[in-house]
Amino acid sequence: MFGIGLPELLVILAVALIVVGPDKLPELAKNLVRILAQLKQGAEELKTELNEAANPEELLKDIKPNLEEAAQNLQKSLKNLPQPDLDQKIRQLTDQTLQQATDPTPQYPKKKEESASSVPQE
Repeated sequence: MFGIGLPELLVILAVALIVVGPDKLPELAKNLVRILAQLKQGAEELKTELNEAANPEELLKDIKPNLEEAAQNLQKSLKNLPQPDLDQKIRQLTDQTLQQATDPTPQYPKKKEESASSVPQE
């Protein structure tokens, strides 16, 4: 089980007999067997839970209703939002840009020096 052979097991039993004593050795053995059984049962339960958690179909069954509900709520929210007329705004901006690009007299902003006074100061 743990890589312990017969000679090692006999040494362990002899040490346990000396340390615990012959009257408490059967009780110690029962407790040890009970603890090992509980550990084995816990390991099996853990293995089963991990296998269930690793099963994507089961996870999908659990999550799918929540995802569908969230998607429906999102669609309802999107339908209730005001829809701006983006096409019209794009056309207006395009027309303004084309008009400015084809305007024969470009409009440049005035420099600070020219706008402050037209006569240079000495």
